[in-house]
Amino acid sequence: MLDKIWKRISGKRPKGAKLIKIVAIISGVVWLSAIAIVFGLKGKSAKADIHSRGGAKVASVQGEAGAIDGDAAAGDQPPGAAFDQEAEPSSDEGDEDQSRTEVADPRAKALDNQAKGDAKSTAHGGVEGAEAEARDGRGAGSQGIAGGADEEEAENVSAELPPSPEEFAALRQVADLFVATGDIKKAVTPMRRVLRVPTRDIALLSTATDVFLSTGNYREGLGTAQQLLALKPDDIRVKVQLVEAQYRLGKVEKAFAAAHALLKDHPGELTMLTTLGTMEVEMGPSHPDYGKSLKTALKLKPDYAPALYQQGRKAQLEGDYKDAETAFRKVLRLEPQNAKAHGQLGMALYHLGKEKDAEKEYRAELAMNREDYNTWYNLGELQLSYASREMLPSVIQGLRTEAMESFLKALELNPDLAQAHYRVGVLLNGNGQYKEAIRHLEASLKADSHHVPTLVQLSLAFENLKQPERARAYLTKAYELDPLNKVVLFKLKQWS
Repeated sequence: MLDKIWKRISGKRPKGAKLIKIVAIISGVVWLSAIAIVFGLKGKSAKADIHSRGGAKVASVQGEAGAIDGDAAAGDQPPGAAFDQEAEPSSDEGDEDQSRTEVADPRAKALDNQAKGDAKSTAHGGVEGAEAEARDGRGAGSQGIAGGADEEEAENVSAELPPSPEEFAALRQVADLFVATGDIKKAVTPMRRVLRVPTRDIALLSTATDVFLSTGNYREGLGTAQQLLALKPDDIRVKVQLVEAQYRLGKVEKAFAAAHALLKDHPGELTMLTTLGTMEVEMGPSHPDYGKSLKTALKLKPDYAPALYQQGRKAQLEGDYKDAETAFRKVLRLEPQNAKAHGQLGMALYHLGKEKDAEKEYRAELAMNREDYNTWYNLGELQLSYASREMLPSVIQGLRTEAMESFLKALELNPDLAQAHYRVGVLLNGNGQYKEAIRHLEASLKADSHHVPTLVQLSLAFENLKQPERARAYLTKAYELDPLNKVVLFKLKQWS
């Protein structure tokens, strides 16, 4: 075929015949090579398919490790203080642009949702936390009630087949590695996979119980603790963990009964006294034994750090920030690397007007545990507080930008944190980014449909987007909820 083409071309163009012949030959070689490569690849792909099937198990283990790497780490916590999963933000009164809202105590909030009338708490988030109590959408406690966002993942894992022996060994190593390095939450997913295989391994069940309880997955923690107690019926530590899990799951009366029964047999057991003391404090001052067990624990051992920490928490909830400062400083003298104590001390100092010292403590905690979304939120509040007292526009803008970054970091770690959504919405409104502001403000409103400042900010955003009907609808709802709100009355007067 090439010769025929060559003869035709060479007959018409004798001067360029030689060159054209060379080009034709090269083209033919190229086409033949391409055909050979294609057929060769088909053969190789068949072999590769067979090989990939053989390596599927290994790939699944590697994929599991990659998947858990993106989870937030919970970090270590001191023995006996397991109930306090997260630091709480600062609070203060003010207008909707600069007010500092405090996240209600997430543990008491979660308990109140689950107890369904079994008990009532009046100590949510301290004396200034009434508004925040209604707004708290998550926190560590609400994670614990149903395992938080991990509950759906747990259901997905439960639908999987048990891992092979090779996968089991690899996943357990991954979980143990995360536990050893303090990245407790990252251990949750591989631990769930490991427990798809029935076990009587005491060490494994003990580690699993610690992992689940410290990350707020109380339902799973209760299950592993019950298995563990069947193997070690006299283990006091496991009994304390069972009390914690029951309490967090809303089984309040059962938890208190079990705690008192254990203390009857072991009157000086400090871990149980501290755990019971935490429960009593979270139930509020109306509880007949409010503060009693913590007082007993500290009388038995005045330098017991977990009890001191909870004593500081009690003082904070009561609004006594000076006593809280004293308690948390004692904790840090005993345990300098207690990250949560740094965060709580920062909050106490903030309320005492020692903002620079508070910032130092917040950053000290974040240096040890960058996954504490409440402390990121607190830092953002502090930066807004700095901005509110500045005069230079460039300095104000810089501090607001830093605050925005802190709030966004908090949302990265906890997308359901309503207060952070509100703050970001306010800042975006101030920057003229109304559509983005609406997205965050609606997320905040989803958690608390009665939060008047959020309704006002949504009204302002829609007003600036030239959507007066929607703006008026939000403002009308705000007026219905708070007819004496000065901002609402001013805007309504403008529109009348």
